[in-house]
Amino acid sequence: MKHIGQKIKELRKKNDMTQEKLADYLFVSYQAVSKWETGAASPDLSLIVPLAKILHVTTDELFNLDTDQTDPRRKELDDLFDSTWKSGDMKVRYETALARCTEYPGDFKYLLDLAEAEEHYTYHHLENDPQMQKEFFERSVKHCEMILEDCTDQTLRDNAIEQLVSVLPELGRHEEAVAYARQHPRANDLLINCLTGEEGKKHRQAMLFHKITDVLLLLDRSLPALEAKEKIIQALIPDGNYLYWHDWLTGNDIWKAQHFVRRGENAEAFALLRSAKNHMREYEKVLHKNTPSAYTAPLLNRLTYDPNNVTNFGTNTPSENFLAYLSMPVFDKIRETEEFQEIIKL
Repeated sequence: MKHIGQKIKELRKKNDMTQEKLADYLFVSYQAVSKWETGAASPDLSLIVPLAKILHVTTDELFNLDTDQTDPRRKELDDLFDSTWKSGDMKVRYETALARCTEYPGDFKYLLDLAEAEEHYTYHHLENDPQMQKEFFERSVKHCEMILEDCTDQTLRDNAIEQLVSVLPELGRHEEAVAYARQHPRANDLLINCLTGEEGKKHRQAMLFHKITDVLLLLDRSLPALEAKEKIIQALIPDGNYLYWHDWLTGNDIWKAQHFVRRGENAEAFALLRSAKNHMREYEKVLHKNTPSAYTAPLLNRLTYDPNNVTNFGTNTPSENFLAYLSMPVFDKIRETEEFQEIIKL
């Protein structure tokens, strides 16, 4: 009759699993697994159910144990783990995550939760113990790598990469983090956390540029939204070297002017149209240079604006677009005034 170690070896090979990998999932040494398989020792009874789960068999094939008793335990652990998101108890979260992986090996969601809990535990309970912090970070990395090696669920794989990009820099392994980040669908977002030096600073500025653009696109053409856009751009570029943003400010001032025309506040409308014209002229200068221009504001001073890489939505020049906007019916009320006629002279 086969001893349990022989059965473990048979099932391990059937699942294309090394002794080292089985040991990792069970949180034991590979030497222990080797002793089981040679009959020199037997696994602890507490490992029978986890062994059956990870080897994808019933416990009857190992020992005659009732697996039904594990179902309430799983719910108990899940509920306890979930409760820590409200309580914020990182110690309980880590201990529960570890218990779930120990009792239910092979569950990649649990393994990811453990990897994240190991990182969070270091920040809250090991801040004065650098050596233990390093050990916990390394555990987190190892568990993420196990997911990438064996898990086929793409969402879990992507989440494991996010965790690696968060933890590897803590170990000084920035290049590895960058390599993982570039595999992720949101690579640019993840690279913020791991690029270093001048490359990292430039990437952060580029991401800021794009994120600010996304925010501005969310704002409509109501007067409060238009005023908010202007303030955001001015805060981003306080030195007035707007380059690309001159085009934004041109349109912004024209839309603001429309509100004042409707109110009958013509003086304010004319001032805004003159401002729009100035921004349009400055933007034309940038385009006519035909070479990249450098931003000088502190938050963007590692970026340039290259007119050769502009995506155009039509063949009109900035001047032609300016006149097209001012031909809209809303300006008919002031079209024949001396001030308006002066503004449209280009």
